[in-house]
Amino acid sequence: MDTFTIEARRSWLIRVLGGSPLVRSADRIEAWSYVMAALILAVATPFICAFGTSLQDSRARTYADEAMHRHLTTATAIEEGNLVADYNGVWYTVRAKWNRSGQDHLDVVEWPGLAKIGDEQRIWVDDSGQPARPSTPPSRATLDAWALALTGWVMLLSAVAGTQCAIRWWLDRSRLTRWELELQGLLEGGGRKESQ
Repeated sequence: MDTFTIEARRSWLIRVLGGSPLVRSADRIEAWSYVMAALILAVATPFICAFGTSLQDSRARTYADEAMHRHLTTATAIEEGNLVADYNGVWYTVRAKWNRSGQDHLDVVEWPGLAKIGDEQRIWVDDSGQPARPSTPPSRATLDAWALALTGWVMLLSAVAGTQCAIRWWLDRSRLTRWELELQGLLEGGGRKESQ
């Protein structure tokens, strides 16, 4: 029974560093390009992860600060509500009043439905009592960091893969051109020119 073994030593590393005359320069260039692509991804990955971590810390502080300056208060409708429609959708507004830190405020705010005079609704306000959007939950910082870091890594991977494809395409064209010239030389004169 015949055995067949694959030796790990016969790999791209041998093509890159080996001195065999049977290995073409195009093969060496291709092998070096794979080694460089792997090295670029290996070196860039920790930096991208560090960027994601710093982004997560920064966003978590921002969202925590935002949460400290947003407050829920009860607003009371002082007029009948209005239906507002535009290309973004349909929503309701009403002129309402509320108290924040002992100071009365009066403004038009969004309402979940068509309001009647005296209806009450909890709304978000900032430190000065002006209507504000709800604070972003701190867990969103982790999601933002993951999304941006992963997007950056995928963009790097795409750039490396695109470069690899371009190198491979260029080397394949070079090999085909060389083979065509060699075959043409064989057909025309045996591939060797006699020296005189």
